[in-house]
Amino acid sequence: PEIDISALLPLILFSLWAVILQIGLAFARAGAMVLTARHHFFKPIGDSDALDAISRAHMNTVENLPVLSVVYVACLLVGAAAPVVSLGWWAFGARMAQSIVHISARTPNAVRLRALMQFVQIGCFAWLGIAAIIGALAA
Repeated sequence: PEIDISALLPLILFSLWAVILQIGLAFARAGAMVLTARHHFFKPIGDSDALDAISRAHMNTVENLPVLSVVYVACLLVGAAAPVVSLGWWAFGARMAQSIVHISARTPNAVRLRALMQFVQIGCFAWLGIAAIIGALAA
């Protein structure tokens, strides 16, 4: 099937979200070095709550990117009978929301919202994966 290139936008933006978080982490770490006069290498976790939250939000995004990439592109390639682009947008939106909440709040309600956003993403990934399998088997 012929792929509308604009259908790749959710996947591209999901990838760029990881870059934005990485840039944010770099600036936060540089700021922490200036403010605390620490000149050492940062640990993946254990520096500060704020740095840990940004780092985990970035890693969560990077960890989910390959899954979304495979099932999303597979759906596009097999012409899956699913709302592929809509699911891509939902996955991207849920990832952004989860990251923002992860960075900005640590209350029990924030944790529940993060979990809900993760379930939205998992649902999108599963739907896309099943649609890709069905499309591949039908081809």
